[in-house]
Amino acid sequence: MRTTISFLLSIQLLPACSPVEDDPSRDPPGQPADDDGADAPADSGTTADPELDDDGGAEGSSDESSSDGGDVDEVPCDGMCVATAPPQWQGPAALIRSDGSVPAPSCGTSHPLAITTLFSDLVAAPAECECGCAPAEDVACDNAQATVSDGLGCVDASATFDIDAGCTNAPAGTGYWSVEFLPQGGECAPIGGMSVPEIDYARWTLCGANELEGACAESETCTPMPLAPFEPGMCIWIDGDVPCPTERFTERQLAHGEIVDTRGCSECTCGAPEGTCEGGVVQMDLSANCPGGLSWEAEHGECLAGESYFESARVTQSATPIVSCAPSPVASVGSATLLGPVTVCCEPELR
Repeated sequence: MRTTISFLLSIQLLPACSPVEDDPSRDPPGQPADDDGADAPADSGTTADPELDDDGGAEGSSDESSSDGGDVDEVPCDGMCVATAPPQWQGPAALIRSDGSVPAPSCGTSHPLAITTLFSDLVAAPAECECGCAPAEDVACDNAQATVSDGLGCVDASATFDIDAGCTNAPAGTGYWSVEFLPQGGECAPIGGMSVPEIDYARWTLCGANELEGACAESETCTPMPLAPFEPGMCIWIDGDVPCPTERFTERQLAHGEIVDTRGCSECTCGAPEGTCEGGVVQMDLSANCPGGLSWEAEHGECLAGESYFESARVTQSATPIVSCAPSPVASVGSATLLGPVTVCCEPELR
C-alpha cells in the first residue's frame, strides 16, 4: 500500500516541472545543443548567415565585373590578324595574279569586295602593216603628144606638140614624127592592211573583305584567311615608285594602273596613176586647119619611117588607159605603255 501511493505522487508532479510553452525549440535529434540558434536575433525567425548579402547571394559574388565595365575574356580572331596599312598606303587586301590573255577574275570566296586592278610585265609586239592600191579610176587617154625628131627611128627629139580632139595648127616642122597617147587624171584608192598583235601582261586583282570580330594586336585587324583563287597572305599598295615598309609587307613589285595602246601604222597612200595607153588614132595633116585630105593616120606609139612635114593635127579616136598606182611605204608606229606606277608590297613569309 505504501508503494502505490508513491507512484501516483510522482505522476502528478511531472507536468509542473516541464511547461511546454516556455521551452525553446530544440535542434533535430543528434544536433549539438549549442547550435540551437540561441544567439539569433529575437525578432528573426530564421538563422542569420553573415556571408549572405541582402539579396540572398553570397558576399562578393555579384556580377559587378560585367556591369561596371570590368575585364571580360576577348573572343579570339577566327581568321588571321593582319597588320594595318601604314599612313598613305591602301589595303591590306587579298591578291589574284592572272594572265592578261584570260578573262579577268572576279572577287569572291573569302574576299568578295572588288577594290582595284593593276597591271605589270607588259609585252607588246609592233603592228604589222601593209599598203596597196585599188585599180585606177577616172583616167583618160583622150589626148596625144606628137614629137618631131632629127634622127631615123624618132630619136633625138627636137620638139613636141600637144594634140586633142580639136584641130590644132601647132605641129609644124620637118623630121621624123611619132605619136603617143598619154594617160591623164584619175586616182587609186589606198588599201591599207594592219594587224595589231595581242598584248601580254600580268593582271593584279585586289579584293577586300569585311573585318571579323576577334582579338588582334593594337596595330592589326582580324580578317578572313584568303582562300583560293587568292594567293596566301595580304598586300598593300601606294601610288608612285617607292620602297616597301621595313616590316611585314616587304615583297615589292612595281605595277601600273593603266595600259595605253597606241600601236598602229603610218598612213597608206597611192601615187598618181602611171602607165600608158593602148590604141587611139591621130590625124596628121600636111596643111593647116585639119582638112583631112593629105594626112597620116598615126596610131599610138607609131613612128613615121621617113621625114615628113605637117602643119595641123587632131585626135580622131581616144586610146584606152593601161595604168596603175604605186603605194606609199608604211611602217609600224606607236607603242603599248604602262602608265601610273603603283608600288605593291606583300607578305613574303606567307607565300
